Amino acid sequence: MSEPGPALFADPPTEPGQFAEIVFDRPLDQVYTYSIPASLAGVVPGVRVNVPFGKGDKLTAGYVVNVHGVPPSRAVKAVVQVLDAAPLVTSPLLKLTRWLADYYLCGWGQALQAVLPAGVREKAGTRNVAFVRAVPREELEDVPILTPRQSVVLEHARRIGGWVEVAHLTRAAKCTPAIVTALVGKKVLLREQRRVESGGSSDGPPEEQTPVELNSAQREAWAQIDSAITGGGFHPILLHGVTGSGKTELYLKAIESVLAQGRQAIVLVPEIS
Repeated sequence: MSEPGPALFADPPTEPGQFAEIVFDRPLDQVYTYSIPASLAGVVPGVRVNVPFGKGDKLTAGYVVNVHGVPPSRAVKAVVQVLDAAPLVTSPLLKLTRWLADYYLCGWGQALQAVLPAGVREKAGTRNVAFVRAVPREELEDVPILTPRQSVVLEHARRIGGWVEVAHLTRAAKCTPAIVTALVGKKVLLREQRRVESGGSSDGPPEEQTPVELNSAQREAWAQIDSAITGGGFHPILLHGVTGSGKTELYLKAIESVLAQGRQAIVLVPEIS
């Protein structure tokens, strides 16, 4: 069993070349060598790539851990696609995960997969994205009863027009995904899943956001929250309200106020939505 030391954490050779060493999220203590086509740029240590793997040559994502110019003794398969515009894994993290794999007797690719947050992994390659589109008024057979907040979100979707990512709509309308889901259930929004490239969207950025006017209950609650934020120190605050009453808007407003002061905010969301 290896112990961390100078040899383990020494920089691996990364001179430019035509071959990449790749590991997979599998219980395999082995590094696989693939050739890099001349037309394929961006194959550097730390990125993910799609390569044919196994007897069936199934297209599989793997992590590039080294790039070199030493030809292997036998013919090798070629890298098919680079999934990341920039490395997901830095050189120190490659060294650390190599040590983790040795110490805990797991595959190097498994260690890499474990240390990357899910949000980082989802940004690599392609991802499933939920889109919604407002049903035109003339196509609605029956107009359902909507809450005031649902009506506001629906109008945002109508103004944006066409298909829009759910994440874009929730930011533009400053609402939770639960409200969008409720509108889909009432059949005033259509929803579909699409597979898009990382960072890709068919709709571009959402419309410019306009300040939301608080209602009387929100203004009363905000006065106490704002006083606690500007006053400094620790102040626990319990914000009570039914679903759709506008609590999220106060959370966002509090975060904006804290960030404007050069401070930081942490949001913990225990709800399934």
